[in-house]
Amino acid sequence: MNRIVISIRPNWAVDILNGKKTIEIRKTMPRCELPAEVYIYATKSTYGYMIGHVMFSNDDLTLDPDTKKYKFGDSCYIMCAKNDYSEDNFLNGKIVAKFTLNKVSEIKISDGCNDYDNLFYILKLSCLNNDQLNAYGKGNTLYAWHIDSLKIFDKPKKLSELGLKRAPQSWCYAKETEND
Repeated sequence: MNRIVISIRPNWAVDILNGKKTIEIRKTMPRCELPAEVYIYATKSTYGYMIGHVMFSNDDLTLDPDTKKYKFGDSCYIMCAKNDYSEDNFLNGKIVAKFTLNKVSEIKISDGCNDYDNLFYILKLSCLNNDQLNAYGKGNTLYAWHIDSLKIFDKPKKLSELGLKRAPQSWCYAKETEND
């Protein structure tokens, strides 16, 4: 199976890890056979906020994966200030999860979108609004990467474990390593 490493900003990574964001919008798409295994690299924050993993007691709220609503017990991922939590809990600058990419949908916004049902679906699952989508695409074709079978790592991985020396600007192919 082809392997891809994708860089995702902390705020979007939190939404993916919590199951809220199930479509990632990109300006390009992989030129490989699908399905592909996509590893999520949570970028380092430039504005002082990090991704923290919080364990809740039974009295606290967490996200129910079936209803996408919060329920009692379990854990979730949050954005927090650097000084709020131990450095061990921060996930920025690490590969935090992987998903299977089975489908990439093309979004043509240059002529104006007249498939409103599909546009509403894409916006809802990507956690974007129409203005954000248009500003990002600037009239060009965009691609919706559908996130399937998300697996969050108990212990985040280093880029070197996937044969990379530095994080990709957007995404890149990864080599298979001896640990596979």
